[in-house]
Amino acid sequence: DSRGDRIMDFSHAGYRGGGVALPDAPVRVTLSPNASGDDTQRIQSAIDQVAAMAPDAQGIRGAVLLRAGAYRLSGTLVIASGGVILRGSGSTSSGTVINLTGASHPFIRLAGTGSWSQSGAVAIMSSYIPSGANNFTVSSAAGFAVGDAVIVERPVTSDWVHFMGMDTLVRDGQPQTWLGASTRIRSDRVIKSISSNQVTLDVPLSDSFDSGFLNPPGGTLSHYTFPGRISQVGVESLRVIAPPGIPESPTNFKLLSIDAVIDGWAEDVFGQDLRSGLSVGDTAK
Repeated sequence: DSRGDRIMDFSHAGYRGGGVALPDAPVRVTLSPNASGDDTQRIQSAIDQVAAMAPDAQGIRGAVLLRAGAYRLSGTLVIASGGVILRGSGSTSSGTVINLTGASHPFIRLAGTGSWSQSGAVAIMSSYIPSGANNFTVSSAAGFAVGDAVIVERPVTSDWVHFMGMDTLVRDGQPQTWLGASTRIRSDRVIKSISSNQVTLDVPLSDSFDSGFLNPPGGTLSHYTFPGRISQVGVESLRVIAPPGIPESPTNFKLLSIDAVIDGWAEDVFGQDLRSGLSVGDTAK
């Protein structure tokens, strides 16, 4: 439009930024179905066994392969180390079928630890950054270099909340606030180029930065480290079935969650009777 705002370009989404084939991790441990009993600890032990192996040059440790057949899980599986993949033998009814049992729980979590540790923040000086843009001016780019992992922070101010009409919402007769002032919305990016104090990012920003609503305190650009974030983790070729429950008392089983992960994936995974599908936390990329 006249201010430069544009529809977001989501072609950057996906494993390693999109358009990159998923790795084919070598199988390190193979499990077959048991005739009876719970399989949670057996599969988790296999995941932990692969997690203890040394990664290759790409950070891949290997896959746990579940042969075709039925498995029973009363608890949640967790992949907490990079380079570990849980792989079934197909998501059809004749492939690897995971039957969730017991109290409601997620099937699997891909989960690193912690969050970003930011440093060296500088102020964003551009008076208006259109949505869908990937460059802006900062107070000083001297401490930044091409290839740096950075956080772009957009403040939530009372002026912006009012402009968005989010301070007049009511639910059940009570005021309902979407986001509180002082919240910081973070965008995880990499610096693509620098020209004087103008910084260009690898991926556009999904919302505009209007200094008329955001200053003070204004947006910032900062370095970050994230030692607890894991990478090269995935779930593949599985069929996950939860008890259906009844409409008056539905179950609350969930397929998977992804937090503190970079370059992870879920491929060819089928879920049935799950109240929740998957969640991707804001620390995942």
